Formats: sequence, structure tokens, C-alpha cells
Amino acid sequence: MFDFLFSPFVKLFGIGLVATGLIGFGYYKGYSSEHEKLVDYKATIAAQVATQEALNQSIAKQQQIKTEGIVNEYKAKLIALRSGSSRMQYNTGTLQLPETKGTQGTITAPSYPVLVGQCLETTLMLTSLQEWARFVSE
Repeated sequence: MFDFLFSPFVKLFGIGLVATGLIGFGYYKGYSSEHEKLVDYKATIAAQVATQEALNQSIAKQQQIKTEGIVNEYKAKLIALRSGSSRMQYNTGTLQLPETKGTQGTITAPSYPVLVGQCLETTLMLTSLQEWARFVSE
């Protein structure tokens, strides 16, 4: 009645089934171990990302505060510069160019105090920009 259990094909099938079960079990254990490592790695990366984002926000806030300070300082210096240069006379004069081939040109040039004021403003812009660039590069 149970002679078919002793046949070589059933024995081979049983051995194959047991081998497949053992391989499947080993695969499952290996997969679950690697999956746990992956989950731990993702949690570590998420914590590092959160820390880095907080640091980036802190640096951005510091840079914004410093930039606003430099801008406010520049505006205050510019107002002081313009109020000091308002005492200068803004007379426009004419500048006579030397004759070239029988033609004479006349242009209206700003007066010396206006040019000085423009140079001072440009210098102020450059020094403020340099201060800001030094801060950002730190």
C-alpha cells in the first residue's frame, strides 16, 4: 500500500523539497538581516539629513542677518555721504574740447563735486561688497 513512498523518485522529490525549504529559509533569514541593515541605514541617513538641514538653516539665517547688517550699514553710510556732499555746489560747467579738423565740440560735464560724490558712492559700494564677500567666504 505504501510502496510508492519507497520509490527513488519520491525520495528524490522529498530530498529536493527539503533542500528547497532549507535554501528558502536561508534566503529569508539573509533577506531579513539585510533588510534590517537597510532600515537602520535609512534611519541613520534621515537623522543626518535632519541635522544638516538644521545646520543649513542656521547658516542661512546668520548670513541673512549679516547681509542685512551690511546693507543697513551701507544705507546709513550712503545717507551720511549724501548729506555731507549736499553742502558741495553742484554747478555744471562746460568743457571745451580741443578743435579737431575745424570743428569744435562742447559737452556739458558734471562739476567736480558731483564727480567726487559719485566716486565716494562707488567706493562705498565696493567696500561694502568686499565686506560681504569676505563674510560669505568664511
